[in-house]
Amino acid sequence: MQDYIACVASIDESVGNLLNYLDKNNLGNNSLVIYTGDQNFIWEKIAGSINALPTMYL
Repeated sequence: MQDYIACVASIDESVGNLLNYLDKNNLGNNSLVIYTGDQNFIWEKIAGSINALPTMYL
C-alpha cells in the first residue's frame, strides 16, 4: 500500500507541475491534459507476474 500511495503522490505532484507550467505560460486555457493509468507494477507484486493481467498501452 505504501508503494501505491507514493505513486499517487508522485503523479499528483507531476500533474500539478504540468498544470502550473501551462498556466504560467498562458497555455492553460488552450490545453487538454489527458491522464491514463496502469498499475501493473503494483499487480505484479500481488499476482506474481507482470503478464498476469492484460492491459492496453497507448
